[in-house]
Amino acid sequence: MSSPHTDLRWPWSLRLRHATLYLLGMALIAFVFLPLDNQCAFRGWVSRFSAGPASAGQLNVLLFVWLPLLVLIAVCMLSLYRQVRRRDAGLLDEAGKRLLNDEMNWLLAFAGALAATTLVCRVAGQWWGVAAQAISDGSAGVLGLPSAQAIQQCGQVLFPLAVRPPTVTRGLGRSRILHRLFAQQRQRLAG
Repeated sequence: MSSPHTDLRWPWSLRLRHATLYLLGMALIAFVFLPLDNQCAFRGWVSRFSAGPASAGQLNVLLFVWLPLLVLIAVCMLSLYRQVRRRDAGLLDEAGKRLLNDEMNWLLAFAGALAATTLVCRVAGQWWGVAAQAISDGSAGVLGLPSAQAIQQCGQVLFPLAVRPPTVTRGLGRSRILHRLFAQQRQRLAG
């Protein structure tokens, strides 16, 4: 029976790399998927370039899982290429090999987690976009969706930033239009 490995000391350069990748990943997810307009644009683009519901689902998986995953794996491999060459040439000691192995594991796990998060954000955003478009079209009752007020309250509880992006990113004019739209929709559904 072999003894367990000693704790690995991560160098500050790798800690900084991990923190930077983590923050960039969160910022990318928030920037791409948080605005409702982006979700509606994704939905329109996928429906325009797909032949039906089955191909639309496959196109979503291709664009929002496989493409980011392959790009992130390529970035991971390029960032570790020099160290892998050193390991293959026998220039790394045992601690260096363990550090390289753990770094590979961390980077590939991060790539997989980021790709899975993009799919979850895309699916959640797709349904959020359908509900918002149904409210703006006045077809919420036909689709069996809750009222505009219920969706707005749910959004304020579950997605506090997603309800307010027009105020933050597009100014007060767009926010007032959305508030009027929600008010008109509440009146239609109540009356």
